[in-house]
Amino acid sequence: MGSSTSVVTAHSATRSAVPGPPFRRVFVTGATGFIGRRVSRELLARGVEVHASVHRTLPPSTSQIRWHELDLSYEDGVRTVMDRVRPDVLLHLAWNVDTDYETSGDNDRWVQWSLHLAREFIRAGGRHMLVAGSCAEYEWSSPVLCEESRCVPVTRYGIAKLSLSRQVRSFTKVGVKVAWPRLFFLFGEGERDQRLIPHLIRDVRDERMIDWVLPEIRRDYLHVGEAARAIVHLIDRGYDGVINVGSGQAPALEEIAATIAEALGKAAPAITRVGQLSCPTLEIRADISRLRRLGWSPLRTVADALTDLARESVPER
Repeated sequence: MGSSTSVVTAHSATRSAVPGPPFRRVFVTGATGFIGRRVSRELLARGVEVHASVHRTLPPSTSQIRWHELDLSYEDGVRTVMDRVRPDVLLHLAWNVDTDYETSGDNDRWVQWSLHLAREFIRAGGRHMLVAGSCAEYEWSSPVLCEESRCVPVTRYGIAKLSLSRQVRSFTKVGVKVAWPRLFFLFGEGERDQRLIPHLIRDVRDERMIDWVLPEIRRDYLHVGEAARAIVHLIDRGYDGVINVGSGQAPALEEIAATIAEALGKAAPAITRVGQLSCPTLEIRADISRLRRLGWSPLRTVADALTDLARESVPER
């Protein structure tokens, strides 16, 4: 099992002009990951004391985060760290990120580890937690999904996330808030190469045939930096409950490819179907009216974020 030795790399976060939030100490899991590292930067910019778990990954040596070596499957280690840190807020963003995450049996184990983490956080005096949920919890029978839409997940990942959501809310007591953002389709710098947006960018840039996706599929994509801002906004507001985090837009993949091509100065690619590709739900889009009512809006459009990402993918000569 892993240890719970504290590895502190800095003693304070540099304060900026951003108004301070109504909390001072946050514990983040998954802080070295795709979403977590951006969330941590947002918190540090607000002058928050950020503690985070690290396991099998070396944290940045210049980080202002206070790192704690912690294997979340090690129950005694989780208790030790929560007692030591006593965070005001828990942001649980860690999960299985392997390529088989949708079907992996690890999803069931992550539910149990996450429940133990939540219990230890509350026992140590924590009163507000945010756990990353997913649009995979919904039944994808409607093109527009709101927080009241039916939840009938079909993947092991979606089933695990929905189960965790219900169990966490069942044992939290009065005075404990649980924010559950259901994240839609995120993209951005540092995304795994085999994911759809990086794959599209490479094929358009290298003028390769695109024959592995249906051009008319529409998905609600949001840049990961915007998602990080939304997550911090939710804890700033003390939000309690389920909430969609997406762009509220669902461009077709052929439109995304055309945006990438324009950014790279390429001709719009033809997406050619080869073989029998099928997709039961052509459009998945988030109703984000609840998030907007809380005062959040993206700083960049999806098209602008895609344009910036595509241009950054061009190797320097």
